[in-house]
Amino acid sequence: MIEYTYMKKLVFFIFFVVIVTNIFASTLGDDEYTCPLCGMKFKSRTSYSGYIEGRNLDLRPYGAIMIPSPIHKCPNCNFVFNNNFFTGNEIMTIEEALKKNNIFEKESDMPKYYYLAREAEIVNRNLTDIIWLFLSAVWENSPEWGNEDETKKNKLINITIEYINKLNKTDESYNEYQLIKLDLLRRSGQFIEAMEQIKKIKKNKEFYKDYIIKIIDLQIELIKMKNQEEHPLPSKEIIEQSNVKKHWILRFFNFIKNIIIKIIENAKTAFNKAVTASPPNGGSGYTKTQSGLRPLCVFVPPHLGQGSLLRNAL
Repeated sequence: MIEYTYMKKLVFFIFFVVIVTNIFASTLGDDEYTCPLCGMKFKSRTSYSGYIEGRNLDLRPYGAIMIPSPIHKCPNCNFVFNNNFFTGNEIMTIEEALKKNNIFEKESDMPKYYYLAREAEIVNRNLTDIIWLFLSAVWENSPEWGNEDETKKNKLINITIEYINKLNKTDESYNEYQLIKLDLLRRSGQFIEAMEQIKKIKKNKEFYKDYIIKIIDLQIELIKMKNQEEHPLPSKEIIEQSNVKKHWILRFFNFIKNIIIKIIENAKTAFNKAVTASPPNGGSGYTKTQSGLRPLCVFVPPHLGQGSLLRNAL
């Protein structure tokens, strides 16, 4: 009788989680944009809603959401942009630079975020912003975007690492970017370099403690297995080892219940943060498009004064 009662509750919660997941699922569509460089109007994929469930070891968010957020590339002049990311003066500077060095012709068929990073570099954007855009280009080169080019992946990873190496040790996000560099080294099969990176991280006693140790331990295990796949950050929760003989139905019931709670909490948090996110230049983060819906702007990197990358991720 007890098992039957739990089974009914279990069925109810499974039904509930399906409903909640559909409510907060990622919503994509095509909307009309006007290129700020040449003025051409065109349709481009847009993300309207979604939620972040967690993050991978390179801090890539995952969940019912398109990551990185779709940005737009003009089919006429190839200019890559996102709403209010560049000021009018910056767009003019980029236009002049492209006349002398057309990156779209010299490096064709690269992810949109790669071009956005190069454009940001032209107007001397903050180094951490540029790194985050190159990292987003790595994420864009993935199966969910219809891309899975191993050669291109390694090229993008090495470029991102090159820019991470330019960071000053006094930068607020320096240590967190060392963790991202470690993950990129592992995922590109540079296992010897990855182990050297771990030694470097361990020397920083102020950083290498508590949860960071847990991350490094996971990376060491993955390197030993020569694993190059993406993996989520380890859970911060301590799994109770006692009471392992608890009834399996009750354990499964609690498991489903915790998933539902986590989905709801993350959905609320993600919506609150995503819709109010601002681009690096202080713009609005979104504009009302032809469809009347407001596209999300969640591609923006954390900034100085907002806490470390890892604190923001967790």
